[in-house]
Amino acid sequence: MTATTVQQDSPARALVDPRTWLATVHLLAGFLVGTVAFPLVLTALVLSVGLLPLFLLGVPVFLGAVALVGGLAQFERGRHRLLLGADIPGPTRPQPPRGLFARAWRLLCSGRVWCQIGYFLLVRFVLGIVSLVLVLAVWSVPLAMLALPLFNWALPNGGAEFGILQVTGLQGALVVAALGFVLLLAAPAVVRGLAAADAVVARAMLGPGPTELRARVEQLERSRARVVDAGEAERRRIE
Repeated sequence: MTATTVQQDSPARALVDPRTWLATVHLLAGFLVGTVAFPLVLTALVLSVGLLPLFLLGVPVFLGAVALVGGLAQFERGRHRLLLGADIPGPTRPQPPRGLFARAWRLLCSGRVWCQIGYFLLVRFVLGIVSLVLVLAVWSVPLAMLALPLFNWALPNGGAEFGILQVTGLQGALVVAALGFVLLLAAPAVVRGLAAADAVVARAMLGPGPTELRARVEQLERSRARVVDAGEAERRRIE
């Protein structure tokens, strides 16, 4: 079972499970990937469009941008495999046509290429920001609530404020700490769920398309049928 499936562990065990912390590292690293990939891909695409009037220099720049996106996609698939155990196969690369312009035109018309570009230009960047905020909140809020009895007395106005509620005294701080403990036990499930959703999005945009998947399944079925037929023929020959 891959790490893209949220495992049903006991809450206490999930806190120390390496998969929980690998998922946390994966989500935090996703923010870094999105922050770096977004300006690189955007700059390459803008340059390819801007240089088109200049003796069509934008064509080789576009090919370079697609190569950059392909390298980033391969890195992302490897990151998902390393940290989550999620195996995301890359799309099949057909034999490129001869000629610079023919190759650029095929890539320009490729839906999978634009899926990968969209992943790094928009999806990875947005997901990285959302994941960063959620992961920091999921871990920091329960820990702060757990530690509230230690510093609540030193806060301004006599205690912590949660909207219209104010926590004063040791008893109120202990109640908040107990609630923080419950939230902390729930944090691994949230983190793993976010990582699983991240892997689903990556598989949809960086993996093979539906048509290619169907073709691979049909090829596997034909291969299995040939193996079965060969085994049956061998059995009849022996008999």
